[in-house]
Amino acid sequence: MRLARKAGRIVVGVALTKDSVRAGRVRAVWIADDLLAKRSQSLIDAWRATGVAIYRGWTKDELGDLAGKAAVAVLSVTDPNIAAGISQIVAAAESGEKERQGGEES
Repeated sequence: MRLARKAGRIVVGVALTKDSVRAGRVRAVWIADDLLAKRSQSLIDAWRATGVAIYRGWTKDELGDLAGKAAVAVLSVTDPNIAAGISQIVAAAESGEKERQGGEES
């Protein structure tokens, strides 16, 4: 992720992501769960209308770790290959989490 950010493929922050979405460059957006609900929902509604993939499930600190910063409310990806790769990682992690939860309940 950090290399992608240095290469300009990762956009960090609400304002920069808004600009990049308007310009049609963003392929996927990650929104921190601890962003204010009203703010988060307005961003989701606006970005969903553009067809951008939206992911949730991380805190600002976790997104910040991915971006190499202290805390990040919104992180977006402009490169379609990176977005696809991250989406696969997210899907695998979610699948593994469901399997772990299923195993614990038995």
